[in-house]
Amino acid sequence: MLLTVVSTWACAVVEPESFPLLPAIVLSLDPIYGESLDSVQNVLLTVSRPDGTERDTVLDFRPSSGLSSSLVTLRPDEAVSGTVVSATLRLYTLHLFSGTGVVGQPGESGPVVIDLEPVAHFSSLVVWVASVGESIPLDRLGEIVFVTDDPVPGAVISWTSSNPAAVRIVEGRAEALLEGSATLFGEWRELQGEVGVSIR
Repeated sequence: MLLTVVSTWACAVVEPESFPLLPAIVLSLDPIYGESLDSVQNVLLTVSRPDGTERDTVLDFRPSSGLSSSLVTLRPDEAVSGTVVSATLRLYTLHLFSGTGVVGQPGESGPVVIDLEPVAHFSSLVVWVASVGESIPLDRLGEIVFVTDDPVPGAVISWTSSNPAAVRIVEGRAEALLEGSATLFGEWRELQGEVGVSIR
């Protein structure tokens, strides 16, 4: 299979060469993450057959041209229904984006689409010590970051307060209203975090 870029940043295609009846593999990435691709150095493709066997292939990645032209052979015995193809965009061995796709039933047309999502974690303050009347921008409480600690573009955390009488969330800020304590809970997709608040 030859990897070629079909759209700047947004997607790349693995097209069969040796076996033209095999399904194409499409790697799809939201353009909002385009600048984050500057950190990507390689792509790990893992083909996992239903019988439990798997095979890994590492491909070079160049931000200026996307996926480099590299031959990857998906064997005919791997192109069976239920075969899982995983793709991980990496900086060295650090995972930045990942996703999976599944080979369809025999006779189904269309590519195996792999929607790539950020591999990220929640980075936040442990505790915010505030005075009554003080406020702080929500983006200073915490953020969603890659393993490189670079922020994930477009990741907006939704915050709630365990004690709105003491700390409320309003217009992009957390406001300390009364002496006491509270916990602020943040959530973005499946990621969650919390910040303790002590108000004096």
